[in-house]
Amino acid sequence: MKKILALVLAMLMVIGMTAALADVPAANTGKITIANAAKGETYKIYKLFDATVGANGEIAYTGSIPSDLSEFFTKDTAGNISKAAGKTDAEVATAVQNFIKALPDSSFTEANTKVAEGSALEFTNLPFGYYGIKSSQGATVTVDSTNPTVTVYDKNEKEIELSKTVDDTNVKIGQTVTYTVDFTSVNYVGTGNAAKKVDKYTITDTLPAFLKDVVVTGITVGGTAIETKQFDENKKIEIPWVDAEGNHLYANGAIVEITYTAVVTDSVDVTATGNTNKVTLTPHFDDGTEGQPKEDEETIWSYTFGLIKVDDSGAALADATFLLPFYVKQVGDSNVYNYAGTTASDGAVNTVTTTDNGQIYIHGIATDETHNTPADEEAGTAAVIDTEFSITETVAPKGFNKLTAAFTVVAKPERSTTVKRYWDENGKLTDTVTETITNFTAAEPVSGFKTVINKAGAELPSTGGMGTTILYIAGSVLVLAAAILLITKRRMNAND
Repeated sequence: MKKILALVLAMLMVIGMTAALADVPAANTGKITIANAAKGETYKIYKLFDATVGANGEIAYTGSIPSDLSEFFTKDTAGNISKAAGKTDAEVATAVQNFIKALPDSSFTEANTKVAEGSALEFTNLPFGYYGIKSSQGATVTVDSTNPTVTVYDKNEKEIELSKTVDDTNVKIGQTVTYTVDFTSVNYVGTGNAAKKVDKYTITDTLPAFLKDVVVTGITVGGTAIETKQFDENKKIEIPWVDAEGNHLYANGAIVEITYTAVVTDSVDVTATGNTNKVTLTPHFDDGTEGQPKEDEETIWSYTFGLIKVDDSGAALADATFLLPFYVKQVGDSNVYNYAGTTASDGAVNTVTTTDNGQIYIHGIATDETHNTPADEEAGTAAVIDTEFSITETVAPKGFNKLTAAFTVVAKPERSTTVKRYWDENGKLTDTVTETITNFTAAEPVSGFKTVINKAGAELPSTGGMGTTILYIAGSVLVLAAAILLITKRRMNAND
């Protein structure tokens, strides 16, 4: 038994020594360890300069200085490379990181390219030198005989990022708008060995009733087009992220872009609330679970204007007809009309007539708005360019004079609203504040509601009235004057 125990102990000692020796770099070589490496992330190292170490720990760098880094390094007549005068260590490190990041894949050897499995990643037997690391973290390190083993800690902070935009925020009924959804992907969610492998992504859009005829026009991953899928009956699109063998189809961090068009319907909201639809991105894992969804939304606005026809005392007038610069369709039997384009179509008209309350409402109109910078919003100098529409009265109510000239109206939200937006230093919208809401009613009109006044026609003389009496009097005076003139003339002749 003693001999057996001695043999086992000897074997354990040999194994331990072997493991220890295996961790010792070969002579004049070093090792770079990436701690907390992101699972699925590709790490690449690149030796920029050679390094030698003197007896007292002096370090000399030699090699060629890339032209892109010429302002950060200098070389003396003996070929020694040093940091350029006036440059800080941080500036040099950043410049090298950017240089390494821009290098093509062909610049990295296979031995110096590794994919992390969720644990520490090692590059061994490295010649002494000054190295740059290409990864989501990036770093610059020196490997030499005084510092043969270097450990770099990856922050491993890559997350899914999602955004949704639209090509036009001020829209009219029947207009086609284009939405774009972008997200930055990850192949694993979590850190270390606990990281979960993403096998597909699901994109869900609410696609509310104010949108119809939704068509996905393209999907790209990392700038390359992939199969274009349409939203299914559940308003979802699924993008597979692994192949049949479980290998990831796309690079970690690839940007996915989905574009789709939709037509604005007559269900569009014309109040200051706007029309918001939300997109949700959900990662799915190979263990059958789902990750935390990401959400973003985009809002479009449509506008309205109103007319009220009154006399000069403010009483509503019916039967006034107006010619519009576009076509509309009546909503049921109401005095509300929806925008229907600039050409004639079934059920569309370009004239509207007031009813007993004198009111007409035109919904679903677009108006032009300037694209203000965050600085404009901050300073309160943001401007809106209003679109004016010219309206002509073609028929006046009976007993009233028709207007002699066209008038203009401006489309506004159905509520008068002041909106303030705030951006951070990166131009990202951080807050939206809505103030001063007023109902859009005839009793309390706001911008966009036009009061049109008609005056009664001037009264002309009527048969049997004062006008006839005046004619009789005038005629009698003329007859009397003629008689007097005749009598006077005869007397003058008689005297002669």
